[in-house]
Amino acid sequence: MKVLALACSPRIAGNSDVLLDKCIEGLKINQKDITVEKVYIDKLNINPCKACDYCKNENIGHCIHNDDMTNLVTLFKESDLWIIATPIYWWGPTAQLKLVMDRWYSFYKYSDLEKKKAGIIITMGDSKYKTAIPTILMFEMTFSYLNISSHQPLVITAYDKGEVLEKTEALQDAFNYGKRLISF
Repeated sequence: MKVLALACSPRIAGNSDVLLDKCIEGLKINQKDITVEKVYIDKLNINPCKACDYCKNENIGHCIHNDDMTNLVTLFKESDLWIIATPIYWWGPTAQLKLVMDRWYSFYKYSDLEKKKAGIIITMGDSKYKTAIPTILMFEMTFSYLNISSHQPLVITAYDKGEVLEKTEALQDAFNYGKRLISF
């Protein structure tokens, strides 16, 4: 199984990144044939979608931009499972992740997406679950449109960088989430 793990926070070693690593540990436990490619999207040069429909041309089928998203699209297509970890910023995912998701527009011609699965890890400073609902709905609607099976998101409250390291229950939840992702 090939897994693409997206760290979507601009904070390397931040809460969502730490939980993503724990999730990967859980995913790999007792599994020998899993390869994981972890990508920090903040380190990539990704242009916004221009809505030019270049990717919809029958003879093209890819985006007009020649940026780091080209390689990332290949990783998305080659991976069986996507794990996306993002903090909540203003009731939504990070701007870095939104750039990536907007570029999924070019996936409309890719017919093998229904074989893909996705897991979502969300961190937020608020303790109210309703704060995550707009982001959860965005993922649900996007994955439904793309025919991707998605697991119920893992939502953890942790604001200050590294705060989640002091939350043993949250770390265990992320580890167990990884174990569940292998079998859904």
